Amino acid sequence: MANVFLVGRESESWNSFTGINYFILSKFQAGLSGVGKKIMIYGTYATGNAKTAIYSDSGGSPDALLAAASAISVHQGWAEASISDVNIVSGNYYWLAWNCDTSMCVGGNDTGTNKYKSATYSSFSFPDPAGTGFSSYTYQGVINVFGEISSSDPEGSLVGGKLIRGGLLLHGVLGR
Repeated sequence: MANVFLVGRESESWNSFTGINYFILSKFQAGLSGVGKKIMIYGTYATGNAKTAIYSDSGGSPDALLAAASAISVHQGWAEASISDVNIVSGNYYWLAWNCDTSMCVGGNDTGTNKYKSATYSSFSFPDPAGTGFSSYTYQGVINVFGEISSSDPEGSLVGGKLIRGGLLLHGVLGR
């Protein structure tokens, strides 16, 4: 099995901070099928805490809570948290969610479908389903899900332009 990027935003480039005490979701389309094992979120400058989760999509809106991670400390760079196994299907849409206690979680340069609403970090738990009453904003979060894929093809297969054989990347760095 290989640890690979399944869904979300992999680039570290960013242009804005996301707010403190907000339940924020960014919609992403999965590029690979696999089993999600961890959520990673990118922080910058300040140190703080984040809660992260993944939701299913229903008709273009966040729906069922698929997994939520324990709160993690976020600093400059990538922070990761383990999640219970989540089946990710290539081509399907997922909503990656977070709530931070300081302005260190960031919004990326890419625009997309994003939602937010006020939610006090200290007492916040991810609801199931996500609910309603969200506002929209422009920039997608710098957040993603990594997990495992397996390759039963003895010759390997191309995944994101990289050759995978027996679940191992044969050239370059596959996961974080």
